[in-house]
Amino acid sequence: MPSLDPNHADDIVSAIQNASSADTKAVLLSLCSESIQCERDAKTQLQDLRLKRERLENNGIQNGVAGVKRKAETELAICADCREVFSPNENKRKDCFYHPGDLEVDDEGDFWADHDENCHGIIDSDELRKEYPEGYVWTCCQNLGDEEGCTQARHSVIKKNNQAYDSAQSSDEEDDEEGEDEDEEDEE
Repeated sequence: MPSLDPNHADDIVSAIQNASSADTKAVLLSLCSESIQCERDAKTQLQDLRLKRERLENNGIQNGVAGVKRKAETELAICADCREVFSPNENKRKDCFYHPGDLEVDDEGDFWADHDENCHGIIDSDELRKEYPEGYVWTCCQNLGDEEGCTQARHSVIKKNNQAYDSAQSSDEEDDEEGEDEDEEDEE
């Protein structure tokens, strides 16, 4: 999964965090106008954010919680590992499924048998990885690219130095109790 360039991670994260909303929108629109893939990715992530925000707002209204709309607007993030939208306040120990490895071309399968790179594009490219993940395998587990992540954890967000950090609000004690309940269910 692509990540920030470690040589420039501090610069871009700081620039984004310090940018005004209008400047951020202008840059996003500019990037989307230059790349169809960027446009698709932005559209998907913005739709995911909107749906998650609506779900949180509806839950707040149903539960009689005042001010949820404003609170929800500041408490959504996109996970650095799985790229899913999540609420840091609802982030449990096993919410995130991701692959810590890289996607490599699946040379052993027959997915690419009829693919001609001269007319269909280079197989070993980010664009085809997104469009045809089933034609690739993960280096971490050798599963096909479209299979659920092999690693489970809490969602995390990117901070300076291109490192992910755990954004969970719940205590480790709470997670330990939850883990014990799950272990008991597994034994039955």
